[in-house]
Amino acid sequence: MEKRINNPLKKSYEPAFKQAAVARTLLPRANLKVIAKELGIPAITLRRWRDLSAGKSRAQPDSSDCQNP
Repeated sequence: MEKRINNPLKKSYEPAFKQAAVARTLLPRANLKVIAKELGIPAITLRRWRDLSAGKSRAQPDSSDCQNP
């Protein structure tokens, strides 16, 4: 059995911070990249939080990423 080692460089965020950040992305005219920059977090992290809060799994593509033929 392999022992899992915690990464000391990986940041962890409080649930309240995550919820507030996600709530900001749901406001009209919200720009995820701008919000992430203001909060000092990677945009991909904020997108993941938003998708997880909406019940999307990582395996499901974002509908905005799909191209219609």
